[in-house]
Amino acid sequence: GIYEPDDTTNYGVSDDSTMVIKVYNTHENKDEYTPPKGVEGEYDPVRKIHAREQALVLKLNDLPPNRTAIAQKTLYQPVNLIYYKRLKMFLHGGDRNFISFPPDSSPVEFYLQIGSDTKNENYYEIKYPVYQGWDDDNKIDLALEVFSKLKLQREADEDTSSIVLDNGHTITIVGNPTVTNVRWLRAGITNKTNTFFNGEVWINELRLSDVRKEKGMAIRATSVVQIGDFCTINGSYNKRDADFHTVNERFGGGSNTENYSVNLDFKADRFLPVTWGLNIPIRANYSKSLSTPKYMPGSDIIVDEDIMTSEQLTKIQSENINQGVSFSFSKSQRSRNFFGRYLLDPINARISYRRSDSHSSQIRFSTS
Repeated sequence: GIYEPDDTTNYGVSDDSTMVIKVYNTHENKDEYTPPKGVEGEYDPVRKIHAREQALVLKLNDLPPNRTAIAQKTLYQPVNLIYYKRLKMFLHGGDRNFISFPPDSSPVEFYLQIGSDTKNENYYEIKYPVYQGWDDDNKIDLALEVFSKLKLQREADEDTSSIVLDNGHTITIVGNPTVTNVRWLRAGITNKTNTFFNGEVWINELRLSDVRKEKGMAIRATSVVQIGDFCTINGSYNKRDADFHTVNERFGGGSNTENYSVNLDFKADRFLPVTWGLNIPIRANYSKSLSTPKYMPGSDIIVDEDIMTSEQLTKIQSENINQGVSFSFSKSQRSRNFFGRYLLDPINARISYRRSDSHSSQIRFSTS
């Protein structure tokens, strides 16, 4: 569709003929298409041929001055980009003969938006002028951490919503997007000339690179303490870093987790004569689990425990505390005297107390 300046949400699909989307490849379009330097289709050693290498073509027909033509891809499932460090892409200005693209100036401006909602109101944007051919200034090679740094700068200064990189690319943040929940991609081309624009822009190899390989650690410990035949204490401790993963997992769980538990089994009847035939077990347990996300909930900003207050940290953590005590009384042998047989032997009592407290970023506090 086409929209006017400063109105990215209202665009007319009736003007779709202004932008035509098609594909060029190295097999069917040898006379029209030249791939980026060093890029070629995958080689098949059995058939001894290269697979097709192709690019998405945005062909513009009479795009009015200061108007923007857009193409959007909506993803069926949200995509998480947080496990990668860089975003890369090649861009070509003009067709093979560079029609409408002078060698030393840029007639159009290109932008790529990465959105996190269904209403196109929350997104990151990369914008820059398009030059002739596969110019180095046309390609995207961006560290994804630039997005989160810009978000932090905006929190410190509300007027800071965009920055200009050394290569002239402008990075802008609109709303509250996150690379952990990418739902759509949008490519736009703006006519910066005073006349109608006719020409092509090729998009190639939009990709992620440099998988994050942060090391993680996991600890597990258990212990049992036996005191005679009347007391047993069991304890366990587990800790797992956000980046730790097993051989069957590709990435870590995303949260630093720590949990421990203590169980006590005490037999009070061991201090009484065996001839009484009493069973008086006392059991107590306590467990606590704490989970701290590596990234702020619903965001791509890393949690820094050193600069956050305890109140801020508590709001994003998930904590569960379970505790309980139980006591029971019964007799395993029949009493010989009348008093014990008819008054004590029938008694079978049990008292227990349990409590569970929890809170998370979504639940302020819960007790049961």
